[in-house]
Amino acid sequence: MLLVFLLLLINNQQIDCQESPSILLVNLLQFHNSKGITSNGQCCDGSFPLSDHCPISISCHLNTIVCLDFINSETQTNWTICPLGTKSIRTKINTTNLFNYYAIEDADDLLPLQFELPPISDNSIYIKIFVFSDNINMLLNHFYTTFRIDMSYSSATDGVFQQLPIFDPSKPPSGSNQIIVALKTYCRSTFYGKQCSIQCIPNDDCTSSYTCNRVTGQKICSSGWFGSECSIRQKSSTCLSSGLTCFNDGFCRKNQSTCCCPIGFTGSNCQYLATCIPDVNCLNGGSCNQMYDTTSRTHYFTCHCSPGYTGLHCQEKQQCPSSYYGSNCTIECSPSNTCSQGHYYCDSKGEKTCLNGWGPNNKCTQKMIAPIFDPDCPISTGCLNGGSCFNGSCCCPPTYTGRLCEISIDPCANNPCQNNALCLSTSTGYKCLCSSSIYTGSLCENNQSPCLYSRCQNGMCQSLENSNSFSCICYPGFTGQFCHLKIDYCLSQPCENKGICASVATGFVCTCPSNFSGTTCSNAINPCLNESCLDNNHVIDCPQGLTGPPDCLTDIDECLLENEPCKNGGLCINTIGSYHCECYEHYQGSDCSIPIDSCTSNPCIASNSISCTSVISDTNSIDFKCTCRVGFT
Repeated sequence: MLLVFLLLLINNQQIDCQESPSILLVNLLQFHNSKGITSNGQCCDGSFPLSDHCPISISCHLNTIVCLDFINSETQTNWTICPLGTKSIRTKINTTNLFNYYAIEDADDLLPLQFELPPISDNSIYIKIFVFSDNINMLLNHFYTTFRIDMSYSSATDGVFQQLPIFDPSKPPSGSNQIIVALKTYCRSTFYGKQCSIQCIPNDDCTSSYTCNRVTGQKICSSGWFGSECSIRQKSSTCLSSGLTCFNDGFCRKNQSTCCCPIGFTGSNCQYLATCIPDVNCLNGGSCNQMYDTTSRTHYFTCHCSPGYTGLHCQEKQQCPSSYYGSNCTIECSPSNTCSQGHYYCDSKGEKTCLNGWGPNNKCTQKMIAPIFDPDCPISTGCLNGGSCFNGSCCCPPTYTGRLCEISIDPCANNPCQNNALCLSTSTGYKCLCSSSIYTGSLCENNQSPCLYSRCQNGMCQSLENSNSFSCICYPGFTGQFCHLKIDYCLSQPCENKGICASVATGFVCTCPSNFSGTTCSNAINPCLNESCLDNNHVIDCPQGLTGPPDCLTDIDECLLENEPCKNGGLCINTIGSYHCECYEHYQGSDCSIPIDSCTSNPCIASNSISCTSVISDTNSIDFKCTCRVGFT
């Protein structure tokens, strides 16, 4: 057996149990023993050669063992100790003189042999190869050499094998005893560098995006990514390729339909809160509301802000539009200094505050300064008819005009009221009396639908075209102006032959006696059709509950019979041809003869009682009795 001894030179001779990042490929090419003699001078079949070589006709079974060991190891000549790995090739050959390994068809391991190596400090290894004759378990040759590894390849397909002849050290280096091998080393996938010590796994997600340099393993950042780990993203809220917009510092990736969201946000556009804690995510007293997006099937949170605050986190104090005030911006106030609107400004709460000299209270329409002291008055006596001095002129009441409010006017002269409303002149101006309740507003200018306050009860309201009135379209079974009358279709007594009439929404329904039929019970049925006649005369064997010749049209009132059909105080109600009983509350059944178990409602307190029993009281009613536990009553 030929042993090639590979020694791996490392400072620390402890092997890491993790998957090795570097791979050594050993390809056996050719074994040459020109004389076919084993190390102890025998032939591979155990015989001794008659001359200086064995006959080439001897068939030998060879076992080639490749063993890896550390440099400076004390086991360099021991083929059984291979701390860095061992593999073997067994084959049958017809001669030991020259053998090509590529011709092997029945080997127990495939070529090239693959070994996993730990990190190597100086990139040197040592190989031991032994070739045995399996016939007699005898060593033919052994070989060993050192090999310096070049880890510049990143896959098994990169680079070429380094071919190396190795001679048997126990034989003279004449070339007659040698094995030719081809060696190549490379880094396992995702490992790079001279010692395969740099790992780089390409990545493209929301945390980083990069590829790997096939030689050095250095990360090559994708477009828009920066930093040593390619984890810093260039901020851009809009994706040019898809038009996707990302919020809250989210960003988009190429050919992706959703944004990459920072911690705390979710949604296809990072528009939602992923988690929510009051006073942390929702500020200023805001509360958390859990929501569900049916499109993206995502649970998320929104903040319901306290009055006066807005924003995703309720972080912004709400700014009301111009002329609006209050926590909800519902108070409207616009400053004015005109005769028509008044003379005031708006405070921080939106309340009117009169300008200096104007009042009363917050009306701000009258001058509170005596005319003699008011520089705004056109004359020292002031304005007439309740007018107020303003900018050298007068602000007049609605019923006066002129420089001094000396001219009386009719405020209704210009017909300010609309929709035929009546205009009434008042001391402060005018008032409009609307012609109909459908009109609203100070000028009766708002036209409401007449159906808004309609009195249609059992029907639909319909506004009449070119009119302020309405009509009611009644549902079936109702009539009247407001559909308030129920139609009784039985008033005309449409049912004949003592049929019973019932008025329904769409008309009437007749319940006919057994010997009549038809919509109005007008069709007589042959009384003898079902052999109910006696002696071939029209003497009828009437159905139960009916009597009377000749046609069984008289109902028997079972409730008047001596043996009362309803027991235990039940109420008997007669019907055509029959009757039914309405039972007293403690009985049931068609004749009220079955008592109701009063214990079904669990009247006894379960924890304090043993059992419940239904009993009949002195008044013949059903009651219950509890059997109490000791200590309860």
